[in-house]
Amino acid sequence: MVEVAYEIILGGAVVAIYLVLAYQLRRRKGRTSPVPGARQAFALLERELRRAQPSLPSGFTWREAVGEAQKLGVDADWPEVGREVSAYEAYRYGGEREPAEFTGVLALASRLRSSR
Repeated sequence: MVEVAYEIILGGAVVAIYLVLAYQLRRRKGRTSPVPGARQAFALLERELRRAQPSLPSGFTWREAVGEAQKLGVDADWPEVGREVSAYEAYRYGGEREPAEFTGVLALASRLRSSR
């Protein structure tokens, strides 16, 4: 009788853990970007860069900023960040359309925030 009770409790615990993990996975897949566009993503990156590197000069270029972040040893997908910086600079200074991809920039900002 006691063994049956333990089996029921263990079975219930396994089901509960499965449900929690399934819920978290579903929630993560449905998550949208915390910012609506590239302009806001780069503003967030700028804020985190200034916090992480207070000596960053005003009027810095994004290439300088990315170089400073690399010097900090932050783990990021640097080729992706470089492509997104290029696309953003083309948008800002060359009249291209606003980039739709900026996940690397958001990941970098998040890693800068968590490295403090």
